[in-house]
Amino acid sequence: MARGQALALGTLTLFSVLDGSATEPAPSPQRVTHERSGIAFVLVEARDAYFYIGETEVTTGQFRKFVEATGYKTDAERGIDDGNGNGVGTFTALPEGEREWSKTTTWRTAFDRFADFKLTDDYPAMQVSWNDAQAFAKHYGLRLPTEGEWEIAARAGVKSLYPWGDDPRGGAGWANVRDQAAAKIYGQPEICFPFDDGTPIVAKVKSYKPNAWGLYDIIGNVAEWVDESYKSARILKGGAWNDYPDGASLKSRAGMTPASRRDFIGFRVAAGVRTPGLRPTSETSGRGGPAGVR
Repeated sequence: MARGQALALGTLTLFSVLDGSATEPAPSPQRVTHERSGIAFVLVEARDAYFYIGETEVTTGQFRKFVEATGYKTDAERGIDDGNGNGVGTFTALPEGEREWSKTTTWRTAFDRFADFKLTDDYPAMQVSWNDAQAFAKHYGLRLPTEGEWEIAARAGVKSLYPWGDDPRGGAGWANVRDQAAAKIYGQPEICFPFDDGTPIVAKVKSYKPNAWGLYDIIGNVAEWVDESYKSARILKGGAWNDYPDGASLKSRAGMTPASRRDFIGFRVAAGVRTPGLRPTSETSGRGGPAGVR
């Protein structure tokens, strides 16, 4: 299959990410690390398409490394209009449950209104726009997944609403979503997820169970930009720490302008199987087999 050939996947699009014109991919290790970015990837095999997707959302530490290498300024820092007439800064959550535009909040200072919160490098990168995510990916020779690729990787073979099944009550330990901890701040406990995930706001990556293919935080934590658009909006998948059961599911999708940045938005990257700089890891894969075995 030639690179870039589209495969039908319901109403979504899935692209082959093979380099060149090979019709059959060479065997690929199930887990690799991208040397320049430090991102760990998991192999996804779907029909005739083979690609890697990030084990976690891109972290604050990984985004910091990119900024230090390039001097990149995010849309929030440069004051790019977010589509609502706002310039420098971003919307930020407040401890009392409201949200306001802040000219001082960026990816470096997410949740700066929460006195007890300390942003460290193992939190997902937040307050990043679709444009920022694209710049990060391009710098490393990576890309955002399409919506079809994201769904295949997120579902890991299941057809349920969530990685754990169809009942929101089964999600304890699986995801950081709008739960009973969040309800203490934001109210409406009766329509939140009926468990306490341990935090009312964002969590560090890999704090919850992975899906069957070893991908963490597919549901919740931060909604993830994908390389898909609907009219003038760019698509976000997976829901976030502030999403209810209908917004944080495998089928849910949201749309925002390319320059939108929020403390509930991040991203995950993808790579072709022949992307330079991928090296096999010795860890066992999320599918139960050793790395390199298919």
